[in-house]
Amino acid sequence: MQGNKIHLKEATYIKSPRRDHNDKKHDKKVQRIVSSLVVLMCVAFLVMGGVRIVSATSNAYVVTVDGMEIATLVSAREAKEALEQCIDVQSAVHMDEYDYSVSYTNEVEIKEVPAVNVVYSSITDAADLLADSLHLVANATVLLINQKETIYVANTDAAYAAVNAAKSHYGSIQDEGVISVRTEETIACDDILAECDDVLTVEEAANMLIYGSTEPVAEEAAEPMITVNVERENTELVELPYNTQHVENDELPRGDEQVVTAGVNGTQEVTLRITEVNGVVQSEEQISAKVITAAIDEVIEVGTFFVPTNRGTSGGSGMFGWPLADGTGTITSRFGWRSRGWHSGVDIANDFGTVIYAAESGTVVQADYDGGGYGNLVRIDHGEGAMTYYAHCDEIFVSVGDFVERGQAVATIGMTGTTTGPHVHFEVRFDGEAYDPLDYLDY
Repeated sequence: MQGNKIHLKEATYIKSPRRDHNDKKHDKKVQRIVSSLVVLMCVAFLVMGGVRIVSATSNAYVVTVDGMEIATLVSAREAKEALEQCIDVQSAVHMDEYDYSVSYTNEVEIKEVPAVNVVYSSITDAADLLADSLHLVANATVLLINQKETIYVANTDAAYAAVNAAKSHYGSIQDEGVISVRTEETIACDDILAECDDVLTVEEAANMLIYGSTEPVAEEAAEPMITVNVERENTELVELPYNTQHVENDELPRGDEQVVTAGVNGTQEVTLRITEVNGVVQSEEQISAKVITAAIDEVIEVGTFFVPTNRGTSGGSGMFGWPLADGTGTITSRFGWRSRGWHSGVDIANDFGTVIYAAESGTVVQADYDGGGYGNLVRIDHGEGAMTYYAHCDEIFVSVGDFVERGQAVATIGMTGTTTGPHVHFEVRFDGEAYDPLDYLDY
């Protein structure tokens, strides 16, 4: 029976034509589904892994800065966008209210290379890498003060704004009364490439012009870069002082005064032209004055009635006038030796505050407190060695150097110095030596 064995591997299974056709159709359908699933899974894996799919036959684009490769991108368009994004971001960092433009001084190239074993950068990553590699500069404006380069701002508009802000710190032509605001220096501006960090905002630039610092400082520490002159007119009401008129009255004792009409100040509208330099007033000039209320002059009557030169009809020569009005007063101590010692004059007592008059015309040589027991002392030099003393005064009316007339009020009776009551100690001296005053006064 061996010759009749059938090897299974050689056996042929005969199927019906319909069944064979259906099986083939089913197998192809399964194969398509499986292939699609495999492709989808591969794509998802690659996307999740951050790998960019690029055709094996495409090229890559390398951005170089001064010959050094910085980043590789898929297309030349993306490379240009990365460079533009780098510039835009850096411009925005420094931008204030004025346009600010950034450029670079490097040599930048975009090179096309075969996309073999290439690691690509995104546009944002490439922009960041370029910012670290490029020497970025600002397309700025420099302020020229007296033709000297000083500070940098974003553009010409920012330069004008900074200068106007500095001038307005001291005064604006829109302010009431301001006639002019100008700088002593010549100020111009010019386009320039500057380091980005050197470009100031308008506020910082204005502070530099005013204080010499980007931040305000105390006035004594300021070092202004410009000198601003401001002229203004200021109108204000001011007091108009009254004048004093003196009218002689021969019924009043000589030296007495009385007010007839009290003085009243008036008012006037005064306009001043004021010049300031950096806020400090340099000059004021009155350019007009208009009286609003007139002043009323004060009128004072001055006595001219001459005080009698003696006290009676006998006694001294009458060379000197009696030092109190109308010969009043009581002699309480005479000239010469007395129980307490030598007395160099006469004491004439009267009420505290009684007016003392000059015994003769002359020049005042002392009018203050004297430490020798006299207290407040007035000494009058009458010339040719003659001098009179008036001691123990309360109030003194004259000053050293004044020329006084005979009978003019010089002081009042007091109790200053060594005294036991209100009186005037009166002395007459010739060439420094004291003589009895009663020899020169009728009493």
